[in-house]
Amino acid sequence: MEPRPLPDGFAAEFPSQSDLVLQLHLHPSGKPETEQSSIGFYFTDQKPRGRLKLVLLNNSQIDIPAGDANYVVNASRTLPGPVDLYGVFPHMHLIGRSVKVTATLPDGTKKPVISIADWDFNWQNYYQYQTPLSLPAGTKLEGTWTFDNSADNTANPSHPPKRVTYGEQTTNEMAILTLDVIPTGPNLNQASAPAKPPTPEEISKRTADAMRLMDKDGDGKLSLDEIVTIIGALETRAEMEKRLIEFDRDGDKMLNPAEVTETLKSLRNRRKP
Repeated sequence: MEPRPLPDGFAAEFPSQSDLVLQLHLHPSGKPETEQSSIGFYFTDQKPRGRLKLVLLNNSQIDIPAGDANYVVNASRTLPGPVDLYGVFPHMHLIGRSVKVTATLPDGTKKPVISIADWDFNWQNYYQYQTPLSLPAGTKLEGTWTFDNSADNTANPSHPPKRVTYGEQTTNEMAILTLDVIPTGPNLNQASAPAKPPTPEEISKRTADAMRLMDKDGDGKLSLDEIVTIIGALETRAEMEKRLIEFDRDGDKMLNPAEVTETLKSLRNRRKP
């Protein structure tokens, strides 16, 4: 990933007393490797003309059967406020085949956001527009991702093909598009819908996502090792062990789905200012 400057006169907000957490996804190569990632910031004394906001399109409901050459997932969201779109970051893994995102304006006009018809794993990079794309309030963003889990896909790491689910490993898959926008309306912070308490359906989905991502042995419960492996960047092992004890209602030293739901609620409340 190459460094990139923000548009002239704009900045990304970094609130005081914030924690900076880096998560690096490094897939084992079978031999010693050197990791040389670095991060740097440029600061300014000038008041920015606007602040960069992120809009996310994402579908984590990925479960690709072995041999399926055309597995499709979709995602959409509507912008409640007007924005200028400066760039996008598409993300899939090895068996991704294509990604296409379109913006449909309130008057029905369609504008292409990004289209990669023959995906390559090395193309998960940042794409910046020469001219920002102005999108009014009410614009609907619609994304489609396709995957090829067949034996004919030369990029498939599994021979013969295996079932592939959503996850952070390179041999898992993702369907994500991050959009960099600058809000342009009267309320410059209105890049995405105001936060609302999650519905019971949303809570159930988050629990299912957490179980699918963390439950490596597929036993329907989460051990301390499984929890720490995934979210160790947020809390120490000792902190997570205390949390496990707190929410392990049946005392089996594991978290079942109901206990995971209560744990996620606790983590969400912990992050609130």
